Amino acid sequence: QLAAESARLAVAMERGDAGAFEAFVCLHVRLARHYAKRLMRWVNMELEDAEQTAMFGLIEAARRWDPDRGCQFSTYAHWWILQRCQRYGLEWGLPVRLPGNLFWPCYRLMFTRTR
Repeated sequence: QLAAESARLAVAMERGDAGAFEAFVCLHVRLARHYAKRLMRWVNMELEDAEQTAMFGLIEAARRWDPDRGCQFSTYAHWWILQRCQRYGLEWGLPVRLPGNLFWPCYRLMFTRTR
């Protein structure tokens, strides 16, 4: 049912319906909230800030998504939301600027070690 509604709104967005874009983004808010909860765990960010960061990724994905390419929106949006959360979460959560290519392998190692 979610996929059918998403496809209907995607067609309306292609026709230029401005309200369809907002409805399309609102339909996929749960996906952004999922990554916002991860971001809270990664860098101890407040829920509202984490949700806003994830929503920026969701909106960017909705702007760039092309339904003619044959993949579902949630698959496409996953990368955009995750990228936005990882990049801006580090800038917010760490007192010292550290590049993501140094932080995330250390984080995974620490997570694996504690598990």
